[in-house]
Amino acid sequence: MFIDLGAFIGDTLEIALKRYKGFDRFYAFEPLTKNFEILKKKFGDRENVYLINAAADTEAHKGKFYLGNEWGDEGGSLCDNKTTCFKD
Repeated sequence: MFIDLGAFIGDTLEIALKRYKGFDRFYAFEPLTKNFEILKKKFGDRENVYLINAAADTEAHKGKFYLGNEWGDEGGSLCDNKTTCFKD
């Protein structure tokens, strides 16, 4: 099983599908609707790919999602003080 937390538009998922051919399930979590729609277009027809339009955390709950301010709304976090891209 492969799990991609914060799958964005599927860059890592695409690599994993090529590299880990022995895996039978690939889960991709992406909370942002815009990115999730791209994931559905790219991978929605694959039987072994499970797309989840949600953020992932260590426990089930509803919480606030903070959008990244460096790149607009392309990324974010459940943590209010986390940056979503490299500063350098």
